Amino acid sequence: MFINLGPGVFDDVFESLWASKEDERAPEMAVAPNEKQRFSIDHRSDLCIETNNCLVKYRSSVGEESRILTLSLRGLSIMKDSGKTHTRIVGLTIEDQRQRLALRTSLLVLCHEKREDGVGIQMTSDSVQTSLSIQDVAWWKMHVDSVFPQITKAIRPSKKTTVPSRSRVPLSLSVEVASIFCDLVDADAFQSTLSVQFFTITKGDRFLEVGVDCFCIAAPSVGTVDATFERHQWGHSVYVGAALLQRNLVNSDVLVGIDDCKIEWSDNLANQVSKLLSVFATKNVRETRSSVPEPPFNVKLQMKRAALFSLAKETSYIVFLCDELAAESTSPRDVVVSAQKIRLISGVICDRSVSLLDLYGIEKYVPESVEDVDQAYRCWNQSENDARKNRKRTAFNEKRARQPQLCGETTILCVSFEHLTPTVRNLTFSSGTQLYLVWSPLLHRVLYHMIKVARSTFAQPATDRKPSESKELQFRMLTNHPIELVMELPRHHRMVWTIPSLTFDYSSGRLTAVSPNLVINMDGFDIVTAIDVCITRRVSDTQMDSFRRGFDNCVTLANKVWTWSAASFIFHLPFEFNFAQVFDEFINCIKWIKLVHGLKKEPFTQGAPLPADFRLVFKEARIELEDDYFENLLQMSHELKEDE
Repeated sequence: MFINLGPGVFDDVFESLWASKEDERAPEMAVAPNEKQRFSIDHRSDLCIETNNCLVKYRSSVGEESRILTLSLRGLSIMKDSGKTHTRIVGLTIEDQRQRLALRTSLLVLCHEKREDGVGIQMTSDSVQTSLSIQDVAWWKMHVDSVFPQITKAIRPSKKTTVPSRSRVPLSLSVEVASIFCDLVDADAFQSTLSVQFFTITKGDRFLEVGVDCFCIAAPSVGTVDATFERHQWGHSVYVGAALLQRNLVNSDVLVGIDDCKIEWSDNLANQVSKLLSVFATKNVRETRSSVPEPPFNVKLQMKRAALFSLAKETSYIVFLCDELAAESTSPRDVVVSAQKIRLISGVICDRSVSLLDLYGIEKYVPESVEDVDQAYRCWNQSENDARKNRKRTAFNEKRARQPQLCGETTILCVSFEHLTPTVRNLTFSSGTQLYLVWSPLLHRVLYHMIKVARSTFAQPATDRKPSESKELQFRMLTNHPIELVMELPRHHRMVWTIPSLTFDYSSGRLTAVSPNLVINMDGFDIVTAIDVCITRRVSDTQMDSFRRGFDNCVTLANKVWTWSAASFIFHLPFEFNFAQVFDEFINCIKWIKLVHGLKKEPFTQGAPLPADFRLVFKEARIELEDDYFENLLQMSHELKEDE
C-alpha cells in the first residue's frame, strides 16, 4: 500500500474543521430515521484491520526548498473488541530524505481501553533508534511554524458561539520503552550520542511520573554500554544512573529524585547548547512570560552522589563531588539548597578517564617543612638560603603538579537565595562543619573560564534585552566552625588564613566581618595573629566626620569609612624568613586578578567620589623579631651559667 500526501492535504482538513464549526453554530436537530449517521469506530463492536508493507510520503516546502518525509510500516494490525483497541506496529520507520532525521523501532504496541473510571492508554516498545540533525530540525520547525497558525485558527472555538462545557474524562497513560538510542549532529557537524536503557511515563488521576534508567549523552568515542558513576570518561557529557520525576496534577507540586548524576561542562558542550538554543529560540517569549502571572508551585529535588566536571581548554579540570544534594523552591525566584560531604578537586587531564574513587580518597595537602634546624651547618647568605628552599619546593611541586589536588571540603553546606522585594535579593551561606578552601591562579582561571563560557552560552540576544532595574544584593555568611583559606602563590609560596568562626554581612554598601581570631600563616610560619577582629565599611561615620571638620581644607564633610579593629595584633617575623618575597607575590596576585577581570582604576578627576577613609584601631600591637636558633641556645646557656 502506497500513500502520497502533499501540503494541500491540510486544506481539506481546514474545510472540514470550518464545516464542523458551522454545524456547532446551528441549533441541535434530531436525526431523521432515514438519514444516515456518520461513520464512527466507536459504534463498531468488533474491528480487525491488518496490512503489510505500508508506505506514506509527505511532501513539504519552505521557500524554494522541498523535502519528503517518509513513513513505512512492515506490518500493521488493529483489533477492537468490546471497548478495547489493540494496535501492533512492526518495523516502523520515519525519516527525512537526507536520512539525518529518522526514527526507527522494530515493535510498537498500543492499547486503548474504555473503563468505568475513564480511558486507559498503554504504549510499549522494545527499542527506539533515532537520528537527529539540528539543521534538519530547524528546517522542519520552520515548516511547522508556517502550518501551525492555520491549524490553530481552524480549531480555535469561535468567540460568538458558546460551546457547552463537557466533563473531562479521566485519562490514564502508560508508556514503556526498553531502550532509546539517538545520534545527534549539531550545526557544526559535531556528533554525539544519546542513550537510555529504560524510559517510562505513567499518568493517573492525580499524579504524572516520568522515569529513566542509565541516561547518557557522550561523544561517539565514549563507550556508554558499561558506563558507571565511579569511572568517568572524558567526553561523557551527561550520566544519570536513575531518575524519577513526579508531578501532582492537583496542586502542581513537583518531586525529582536522582541517583548517580554526572555532568561534564566543556567548551564543546557549551557550543552545542548555544546552537540548540538559537535554533529553538522563539520571539517575544519574555513578553509572553511577563504578561502571564507566575502560578504558585513547589519543587523538591533529592539527589544522591553527584559530580560536576568543568573542563578548561581540554587540559585542566575542576570537579565538584557531593554525596547528597537537596533543593527546594516555592517560587521561580527563591531556592534553598543543602549539600553533604562536599569535595572540590582540581587536576590536569592526563588519561582518557579518571576514577572517582581515587578522587574521593585525596586528602588535604600538608607541605613538608623546608627548615633544616637540626643540621650541623647554617647558611648565612640570604640569597643562597632562599635558593636552597626554592629548589626543595620545586622538586616536590613538580611531582605534585600531575596529581589531583583537594581545593575545597566541608561536610554540610546550605545556600539560600530569595527575593525579599522586587529590587532586593538575599544570598545566604552557612556551614555546619569546618570549611577548607584553596585558591591558586590556575584554579581561579579555570573557574573564571567556566563562568564566562556559561554566561555567553545562556546570554540573551542583544535585540531581546531590556534595560533592567538595578537590584540590590544582600550577601551573608554565617558559621560557628573554623574556616581555612589556602592561597597557593607563585614561586612556591603559600599563605593560610585561619579563623575559628565568621559572621559576614554585606548590603547597601555596608560590610561587616567579625571573627574571634585570625591567623595568617606564610610558608609554615604564623606571621600575623589578631584577636577579636572586626572589619566594617560604612557609608559615613560620626567620629571620622568630626575629624574631617577639624581640617579647614576638607570640603567634603562626610565620606565612606573602612574600619579595621582588633583587641590584639601580633606580627611575628622568624629568623631568615623572607617576608618581602611572600608579600610581593600576594600583591602581584591581587594585581593579576584585576588584570584578568579587566578591572581598571578610574581616573581621579574633579567631582569624582573620594576614596574611602581608613581607620585602624588596635588596643594592643606587638612586633616580634625572632633571633637565630643557635644564638638563642648561646643566650640560654649564658643565662644558665649566670644563674649557677
